[in-house]
Amino acid sequence: MLVTGMSGTGKSTALVELARRGFRVVDTDSQVWSEWDPEAGDGLGEWLWREDRMARLLETHEDGALYVSGCMSNQGKFYDRFDAVVLLSAPAEVILDRLATRTTNDYGKGPGERDRILADLDLVEPRLRATCTHEIDASRPLEDVVAALVAIGGDTWLDDHYDAFPRIEEQFAEALDESLDPRGPELLYDLVSGFGLPPGSVALDVGCGEGRYSAQLAERFAFDVIGVDPVARHIELAQARHGAAARFERGWAERLPVAPDTVDLVWCRDVLAHVAYLERAYTEFRRVLTPGGRALVYQVFATERLEPREAGFLWRTLRVSPANTDPDHTAAAIAAAGLRLDDCIVVGTEWSEWAEEHGPSVGRRLLHASRLLRGRDRYVDRFGANAYEIMLGDCLWHVYLAIGKLDRRVYLLTHAVS
Repeated sequence: MLVTGMSGTGKSTALVELARRGFRVVDTDSQVWSEWDPEAGDGLGEWLWREDRMARLLETHEDGALYVSGCMSNQGKFYDRFDAVVLLSAPAEVILDRLATRTTNDYGKGPGERDRILADLDLVEPRLRATCTHEIDASRPLEDVVAALVAIGGDTWLDDHYDAFPRIEEQFAEALDESLDPRGPELLYDLVSGFGLPPGSVALDVGCGEGRYSAQLAERFAFDVIGVDPVARHIELAQARHGAAARFERGWAERLPVAPDTVDLVWCRDVLAHVAYLERAYTEFRRVLTPGGRALVYQVFATERLEPREAGFLWRTLRVSPANTDPDHTAAAIAAAGLRLDDCIVVGTEWSEWAEEHGPSVGRRLLHASRLLRGRDRYVDRFGANAYEIMLGDCLWHVYLAIGKLDRRVYLLTHAVS
């Protein structure tokens, strides 16, 4: 909602009271939101909204009422983005008296400024009245003015939630029951197939874990696969289960135990969020790849939906390097390593949708998270605090992927020949 009107009508005072009641407010009468344009106002200069910042404010606001106050000549450009434009008005004598006695702002105390305000009442206020959706008599007590603003802010909410939405709710739910045909994890193997690497090509599985993906690369494409992982237990299990399909060695993404220019494909799935030196890892990928060799990197990133406290718990519990959850940091590391970025495929929530439709369901992780949060002492007593935190972090990781707080991306890279 935009709350507008002449100086002295009480816009800022009303917003202070709304903020005290817990509403989100933005008073644009500051250099954060407005800037002086010496060419505006027929060359006399005037304060105008910073249009880029106002656009970003209105685009990113999602939940609850937002009360914005201001009176700028370029505010009309944004009227279509407000649910309501409310004009606060008062008789001239009330406005002049308020300006003369207020202590928060000296504007309006000088004779020339008072004349300007009276002129604006005659010229500007009628224009505001012609384009507003509501008008409130601001000479009324502050409590009445704020109550009227709260009521207007609730008008759209009540209509949207209890009139308009129920009319289409069932149809909407039926539409959501229709699959959007999400891609599943098989996408990664399809992308490898698209590289056109011949049988016998050397593939390096960085962060191979227990060797499942190493074995798949060997069986599907007849690659000569080397799996590398820093965890000794992983190497032991991988050799025991998949030693016939691939070779396994202990190593780190930043220090690969492989000779230069010997690898045709680097496969790295869900590993680089944990490395301390991301650029060094990508530099190692380039070192071991043959000229023209390809890399496929799957990684998870944070989105703007992930709250700071949620991120802090996840990064701490799952030992994630916070910088590596920023796509810009990854793009910079790839470029600095000298690899060519051929494509970045944003998977988003697709794999979570696929899992719900084909199994295993993400809903099971949600159920587990709910039980963990409600029965903490029960599980800590049985399995220990560390195991409890890791399990909760893992469950929340999958839930956050499903609801867009985390974002899956796949990078296709090439060791380009200069």
